[in-house]
Amino acid sequence: MKSILLPFILLLSLTATAMIDPYYKEAVQRGYRIEGDSVVLPNDTKCLIDDFNNKRCGKEYFDAPYCVAEGNYVWDDNACCEGLKPYLPAGVDGQAYCKAKGQVDFSETLRNPFLWLGILAFTGLVFSSLLLVRKFIKK
Repeated sequence: MKSILLPFILLLSLTATAMIDPYYKEAVQRGYRIEGDSVVLPNDTKCLIDDFNNKRCGKEYFDAPYCVAEGNYVWDDNACCEGLKPYLPAGVDGQAYCKAKGQVDFSETLRNPFLWLGILAFTGLVFSSLLLVRKFIKK
């Protein structure tokens, strides 16, 4: 019995980590490419991340209105485009991303312990039933 429960316990205890350094937040949320310690702006100029964050370089791009598209990483709750919301699955350490409101996340469903307990109970019931049928057939 222990050998059956062990894989389920291990699966439920796994955590995922996908955290991005907040130092890159402003550039990443705006969708700008990062190369080393520089951000590549839409006009293909490069600024040091520190200069961009402090508006010493690329101020016009920093101040431009923006929204974070679906599937992209987000730090600010109000930065996702219309119809999207920041999302980070329960039990996952990492960075939120923008996701459509009301969209079902299959990975979160798989992490639900009640789902696995139900599957385990159903499997136990089927296995027990098969053992009982086998016992009656032998008689």
